[in-house]
Amino acid sequence: RFEGAVTASSVVYLCFLAKAIAALPFSMNDEPLFVIFHINRIISLRASTLPETLQTFLARLDAEAEETSDVPEADLHQGVHVSLAACVMLALKRHLKERYELTDARSQAYTPCEALKPGEGFRSDGREGELDLSWVDP
Repeated sequence: RFEGAVTASSVVYLCFLAKAIAALPFSMNDEPLFVIFHINRIISLRASTLPETLQTFLARLDAEAEETSDVPEADLHQGVHVSLAACVMLALKRHLKERYELTDARSQAYTPCEALKPGEGFRSDGREGELDLSWVDP
């Protein structure tokens, strides 16, 4: 799903998925950690080049604006949609870490191929809070 272009409709779909994942009744520590692991992976693969891409586009936009009044906005829209998708994923990650009381160190140390260590308890703050994505308006 994240291999091609990100559009406004895929951002709406991603918001739906994020809310659905946030509402899941996780019962083991490795379940939210698995989600966080994959969010980190997607962010590092897709969003790591985003600042440079947007800076390049803005520099090109300035150069083309001086020459002509017609400037294609498709690249800018793509960059904005990728930025929104990254923000939604980071909001989900923050929500899961807060709800299940997961530290940065624990999240970074997790690898899906390792089994849970014995005695590693499952903690939840007990809140049934909903993931707030009201700021997203694609």
